[in-house]
Amino acid sequence: MQRLLSFAVVAALAAPLSAQTVVTSPGVLTNDASDGVGNTLNDPIVASETWYRRTVREGSSLGINDTYARNGNGSLYMAGTNGTSKGDFEYYFAAPQSLLNFGGASFDWYRAGSSDVGGQFTPVFRFIMDFNGAAAGGFGYLIWEPIYDQAGFVATEDVWQSVDLTNAGFWARANSTNCFYGASGPNTIGEWVGGASATCEVGGPFSFDASVAFVTGVNVGFGSGWNGNFEGAVDNVSWAFGDDARAFNFEVASAEVVPEPATMTLLATGLAGMAAARRRRKAIES
Repeated sequence: MQRLLSFAVVAALAAPLSAQTVVTSPGVLTNDASDGVGNTLNDPIVASETWYRRTVREGSSLGINDTYARNGNGSLYMAGTNGTSKGDFEYYFAAPQSLLNFGGASFDWYRAGSSDVGGQFTPVFRFIMDFNGAAAGGFGYLIWEPIYDQAGFVATEDVWQSVDLTNAGFWARANSTNCFYGASGPNTIGEWVGGASATCEVGGPFSFDASVAFVTGVNVGFGSGWNGNFEGAVDNVSWAFGDDARAFNFEVASAEVVPEPATMTLLATGLAGMAAARRRRKAIES
């Protein structure tokens, strides 16, 4: 049975929201394909530990603005107008992180009522993966999309959603093939680490050795095959690997971030859950 989504903030990643890194650039990049070649636009990657606009295809817009402000005066805006539209916001680690050290992840997403694509489509969260370590051909993604984590999912529009990805289902794209479901639905990161496999569209089942699997970055984005108009946003992107926890708040300018009371309650609850999970993991390893 496919697991239900948990709409809660992952507290331990974030600690107080004031500890978030505020990101104010880049602004919105629009690919209107005015040159008639349907080119893909990318920011040049010049350093790690920085956010970049990548794979911004024809009819797409992506970047930080104030259209759907979240915990301040901005968020990461994304919009597309046709089936080829796509845009990704990517962050590359200075040093790859072992998937064995995964501690949790979360992000906030928004789908605007102006969207007319299928109701299952929302912004997507991806871990950029090197499944095979030094071996060739191991690059791909572990991807969260709600339609693969909850049967019959339809997004609520014009409302921000905060998603705890720590125990959510991720499908894999590896060797240019999509691999969706394990024996009981999409695999959590913990299940992937434990050696779970998933059925692929082409070829046999896919699994990987977590001891040599590394996460090289994070990607949030939309599109590719979403026929119609999509408009939405992302904010408060967080993850943790071991003691390395990151949290980002996208703003158009420096803004004081004041957590709401409900958010603080979620943070405290999440901290307790994360501590318990770490104790269980240490008990298993000992």
